[in-house]
Amino acid sequence: MVTSTGVHDCSLLDGFYVTNDDHEIIGLITYHITSQTCEIISLDSLEENKGIGSQLMQMVEEKATQQQCNLLTLVTTNDN
Repeated sequence: MVTSTGVHDCSLLDGFYVTNDDHEIIGLITYHITSQTCEIISLDSLEENKGIGSQLMQMVEEKATQQQCNLLTLVTTNDN
């Protein structure tokens, strides 16, 4: 994944996922923390209007707070 801060291999990043009742992944978020900044690198939700993206965002916000980050960033593209 290419972002304004560089090139990231999402398979190596920290993240969270959400599964459905059949244990299939239906949402995934990856992030990178440097110094006091947390950058969300990817956010994918396979089922719309169920709050999956919001739930994943909240999980990263909590992690960023635990890591004493004072800035959380997310860049969107035309695909979003």
